[in-house]
Amino acid sequence: MTSSDEIAATIAILCEQFPRCFVQYERRRKPLKIGIHTDLLQVLDGAVAPLRLGRALQTYVSNPFYLRACVKGAWRYDLAGVHVGEIDE
Repeated sequence: MTSSDEIAATIAILCEQFPRCFVQYERRRKPLKIGIHTDLLQVLDGAVAPLRLGRALQTYVSNPFYLRACVKGAWRYDLAGVHVGEIDE
């Protein structure tokens, strides 16, 4: 499996397990909670290697639609899809 395939597979896992937070459809991506990587490592409990998870998150948040959603005042979401803060400057 290539690196890009692994990233896509990891994002698919995140979308399946945390559908209120992660979405496949790029235009619906929402800003994520600061530190969500740590939350995911704890909840996934070794099911996804930390480096693989980091690469998948890096790809997810560098998406142009995700970046457009990250404007001052927009809500940030946790794994349950709950508002946990807003984006500041």
